[in-house]
Amino acid sequence: MKKFVVSSVLPELLLCLTAVGASAAVQAPVSLGSTSTFVALAGTTVTVTGGGGITGNIGISPGTAFVAGTPPVTVNGTVYPEFRS
Repeated sequence: MKKFVVSSVLPELLLCLTAVGASAAVQAPVSLGSTSTFVALAGTTVTVTGGGGITGNIGISPGTAFVAGTPPVTVNGTVYPEFRS
């Protein structure tokens, strides 16, 4: 039967597990400021598939494309291309 040397690995393993546990802690909420009425913010394009409805504003920047899909989605809000908060 082989013997394994655990004493040199155990401290490093515990350090890694402690670091992972600390990063999984609860984070403070992010203040959305002037973007709090937006339900979608995108960098280039917002594409919706399957129809339905979106209630709220949509911001796209620096892109300008909003694709409503088929069947088209109803937006109960405003689509802001080139949105700047």
